[in-house]
Amino acid sequence: MRAPFIARTMALAGGGMVLASWVLIVADRHTPVTNNWGTPLGAALEALAVLSFCVVGARIAGQQPANPIGWVLPSGGLLLELGWVGG
Repeated sequence: MRAPFIARTMALAGGGMVLASWVLIVADRHTPVTNNWGTPLGAALEALAVLSFCVVGARIAGQQPANPIGWVLPSGGLLLELGWVGG
């Protein structure tokens, strides 16, 4: 079964991007934050919320690979994190 491996990899990639975004938030803390919360702490909490999407989706996809929600959640989380880290 490759589904648990792929799901775990997606969760780890999401976690890596959350760490990268936290490093960028700390390194660039004097620049105004353009998220909805308006503070670096808010941006970090928002990244943590997106990480929960990746982890929950990976858990669902690892246990029930036929469940589409298990693949939609980490995919959406990865795309959001990719947009934040790249933007």
